Amino acid sequence: LGWTILHIAAFSPKRKLLVNYFLNKGLKFDSEIHEAAFKGEMSKLKYYINDLKMHVSIQDSYGETAILYAAANGHLAIVQWLIQEGGAN
Repeated sequence: LGWTILHIAAFSPKRKLLVNYFLNKGLKFDSEIHEAAFKGEMSKLKYYINDLKMHVSIQDSYGETAILYAAANGHLAIVQWLIQEGGAN
């Protein structure tokens, strides 16, 4: 599949613990949008997309968008907002 350790950790039942461990060790998401979606940080997502004009559908190096990271972590409100903002296109 070509997934990174963060991709694998993001879908683990212990995802929060694993991802925080790897982030603390210096691993990074491809963009701030992906990290904010993973963590459920709506205010940061709105800032990046509305204020900084970052593209809502930006893909990581494996073609994944913020919607995947939000959905994988149960952040339904973020998934809905990203779709509303055009993130499903």
